[in-house]
Amino acid sequence: MMLGLGSLEAALAFWLSLFAACSCIVWGLWNWNEKGAPDSGPLPGLDDDQPEHETR
Repeated sequence: MMLGLGSLEAALAFWLSLFAACSCIVWGLWNWNEKGAPDSGPLPGLDDDQPEHETR
């Protein structure tokens, strides 16, 4: 049938998944530099001046 796919349902699933992937890419590019609240605060142990333990 369509693009060598066996049935209309398979072709529909193919085209809808392709559309969903393209929509996600467009949404990501559109919102690339949006400013918002930070995802997290300071990380304990990583933001300290002194490490908790040394690795040898």
